[in-house]
Amino acid sequence: MEKIRVLQVIGGNEIGGAEEHVLALCNGLDKDSFAPFLACLCRGPLHGAAEGQGIAVRTLDMKNPWDLTVIPQLVKLMKTLNIDIVHTHGSRANLTARISARWLNLPIVTTVHSSLAQDYLSKKAAWAAMLLDRLTMPSASRVITISNFLQPEAKERGARRTVTIYNGINPARFSGLELLENIYLELGIEPGVPLVGTIGRLHPVKGLHYFLEAAQLVSLTHPGVKFLVVGSGPLEQDLRQKASDLNIADKVLFTGYYPEIQRVLAILDILCLPSISEGMGLVLLEAMFFGKPVVASKVGGVPELVRHEENGLLVPPGDPILMAASISRLLDDKVLAARLGANGQRRFQEFSLERMLERTQKLYQEILQEKKQPGP
Repeated sequence: MEKIRVLQVIGGNEIGGAEEHVLALCNGLDKDSFAPFLACLCRGPLHGAAEGQGIAVRTLDMKNPWDLTVIPQLVKLMKTLNIDIVHTHGSRANLTARISARWLNLPIVTTVHSSLAQDYLSKKAAWAAMLLDRLTMPSASRVITISNFLQPEAKERGARRTVTIYNGINPARFSGLELLENIYLELGIEPGVPLVGTIGRLHPVKGLHYFLEAAQLVSLTHPGVKFLVVGSGPLEQDLRQKASDLNIADKVLFTGYYPEIQRVLAILDILCLPSISEGMGLVLLEAMFFGKPVVASKVGGVPELVRHEENGLLVPPGDPILMAASISRLLDDKVLAARLGANGQRRFQEFSLERMLERTQKLYQEILQEKKQPGP
C-alpha cells in the first residue's frame, strides 16, 4: 500500500508550541502508512531542529507575512513530492499553502494554535491577517483546534468543519537529565535557590510584564527567590529594561532561547504562565510531566488543562498582585505545592502523544476517503 504523503507547512522563524507540535507530528506519524515532509516559510531555528531529528525539511524565503511570491515555490514543492494532503500551521502557512494546495486540488487541514488577533504586535497587522485568513479558511477540509476554547473563533474565521485534538507530549523528549548538575553552572545559579520560571516567546500575548511585576512583589517577602525568563522574542530588551526599572535585575535571569527546556523544568520550583491569551499552553503539560506546580492565567484553553486548587492555581490575566500571592503561597506551603505537582503528573497522562497522533492520522484518512467518493 502506498504511503500517504503529508506536507506540514509553518513559518518556522522561531520554536514555540506550534513548532514543537509540528515536529511531534513529523516524528510520530506511523511510518508504515505515512510519509511526512516539512516546509518552513522562513529561515530560522526550526529547520535545524528538524534536520537534527531526521525530518525531510525544505526552507523557502517568505520575506513578509503577505509575500505571495512563495506560492509558485510551494506549488512546485507539492508536485515534486507528490503530496496527498497539506497541513498548515500559522498565518503565513494558512495564506500561502492553502492557496497552493487549492490550486492543485489537494485536501487541506489547518490547525488553529492560538487566537489570531493576539498574535501580532500591531492592530493593523492583526486585522490584515484575520481578513486574509477568513478569505482562505473555507478551503480547509478540516480545521483542528488545540482546545475547545478556540472552536468558536475557528468557526468565526470561516472554518466549515472543526474538531478539537489536544496537543500531546512524548516523554522521550525529556532526555538529557544526566547533565542536570551542569545547568546551575551554565545559568550562574547556586543549587538549592528557589526558582520560579516562565517559558515561552517574549511576545506581548505572553503577559511577561505582569510576571516581572509579580516577581517584584514576591521578592519583598522572599528575597532569596530567583526568577527565570526562558525564551526569545521581540520584547526581550523591553523586559530587561522593565526588570531594571523594578530594581529586580539581579533576581531575574533571561536565558534567551534554550533548546533543552527539560533541564530548566527539572530545576524549577514553580512554573508561571502569565499569558493574556493562550490556545492551550503546551508548557503547562511539560511542567506537569515533571510534577511542578503551576500558576497560570485563567485564559483561553488553560482551564481545560489546569484545574484550580487541584493541579495548579489559576489567576485572572493581567493581575500581578494575585499572581504574586499565588506564587508566594506555593513557596510557603510545600505540602500544597507537592500535592498540586503530583496531581499534575496524573493529569499529564490524559494528554498523550499517542492519542494526538491516532486522532490526527484518522482525520487524514477520513479526508482522503471523502475525496475518493464521487460527487452528487
